[in-house]
Amino acid sequence: MSLEEIVRCAEPAHAVPPAGDGSRELLDEITARPRPAARPRRDRWRLAVPLTVALAAAAVLAGWLLPLGPALGPRPAAALDIRREGGFYIVTVKDAFAAPERYAAQLRARGLDIGLSVQPVSPSMEGMIFTPYDPRLNGVPEQERSRRPDAIVPIARPGACATADRCVIGVRIPVDYRAYKGPDYTGPAMISLGRRARPGERHRGFARLSTPGEPLACRAFIGRTVDQVTAMLRRRGVTVGVFAVPQKGSHPSVPGTWRVHDGWLTEPGKALLVADPAPPPRVPPLVDCP
Repeated sequence: MSLEEIVRCAEPAHAVPPAGDGSRELLDEITARPRPAARPRRDRWRLAVPLTVALAAAAVLAGWLLPLGPALGPRPAAALDIRREGGFYIVTVKDAFAAPERYAAQLRARGLDIGLSVQPVSPSMEGMIFTPYDPRLNGVPEQERSRRPDAIVPIARPGACATADRCVIGVRIPVDYRAYKGPDYTGPAMISLGRRARPGERHRGFARLSTPGEPLACRAFIGRTVDQVTAMLRRRGVTVGVFAVPQKGSHPSVPGTWRVHDGWLTEPGKALLVADPAPPPRVPPLVDCP
């Protein structure tokens, strides 16, 4: 789903897959400002699993091994845990802040021509896994997809945890995996993972402010005044970095009586609000909230 579709649908369940400078891309979509040429399709995150799938242990930082010898000094521990089970590799992320080259080196060592990208995302998306773009799996039910020997799929714990949001513990990759190649996509296979953002680091993917895990989790804010919503955010340690006014560009401030149409956390402690003098045509229901 494109950002344009997400903004148009305005459904809380829709999160924005990380893609470039997320906050700038979202702002440009909302305000219809000119945008730079789109990046090649191979650089965009591909969404092949539900956005509610998450990896609970993805943000655990790996330590350092003891020195191997006085001349060698310390070396970083493995960024990934890769083990083989039958015809598949089970891959979990041990260090979500490692350099991409460390992931690539471990995957290449197993003969896997697959990239792994770990990007900063808003809190509700931390640990989410986005498997490679593969139209061969479009419309395939999740249960059937998990049984296919040619697909990369998230691995979840059994039992009740399998239906929860944050139970994915890794991905299963066929040992002889062959990435999809076709007229609509010729780039490399890429697994993408959302991680916690550091202070001042812009999110590359974000979910609505009312999404569970976000600053205004399960609180109705769309349709309220700018003054009301900024006060709600301020009580939670969040300031508004920019206001987006549809068709009129971005503004550092707008009248407090204007109505909020939507909002996202674009970096830790900073939000983007969509505001307009008129109230929104509809207020979407809260999703995944009691």
